[in-house]
Amino acid sequence: MDLSKAKDASLIAKWTGLFVLLVASVLKWVGVFTNCEISEIRTVVLTIEAIFCTVDINIFADKFTKKSESND
Repeated sequence: MDLSKAKDASLIAKWTGLFVLLVASVLKWVGVFTNCEISEIRTVVLTIEAIFCTVDINIFADKFTKKSESND
């Protein structure tokens, strides 16, 4: 697995989630999203983040396994 591509994908997902949260919240407060609740916006953003959560967990786990392998 190319770690730099995984990091890039995770970073893009985080920025996308933040962008969706901000834009959708502003559209809700302005009145464009009249039938949308903030909890629904949060659910969409958390779903985006959860899809890429496994990438972050794998990156985190790789850091510890590489350190222990190099010490042997």
